[in-house]
Amino acid sequence: MSVLDGAGRKFVTDLSEKTSPSSEDGVEQQVSFFESSQVPVDLILMIDTSSSMADKMDVVHEAAINFPRTLRQGDRGAVVSFADGVQILEKLQR
Repeated sequence: MSVLDGAGRKFVTDLSEKTSPSSEDGVEQQVSFFESSQVPVDLILMIDTSSSMADKMDVVHEAAINFPRTLRQGDRGAVVSFADGVQILEKLQR
């Protein structure tokens, strides 16, 4: 089970047995086992750099700049662009 914040945008990462949700989509849930662990993840940010994105590139650049901040110790990531072809712009590891 994954839990999102009230806006439905970010994962809630500090749950415990006492704070775990008791309902999902309005349906009561029985939680019989609770475990929390952090494991390394591999994430790739793929950026469409085609001409159709020209007017949106400021927002795209901001996302790309903030992407490394989401990585935790042990995580790996990459920033990849694509238009007519695919290009690895940056490999990231924490």
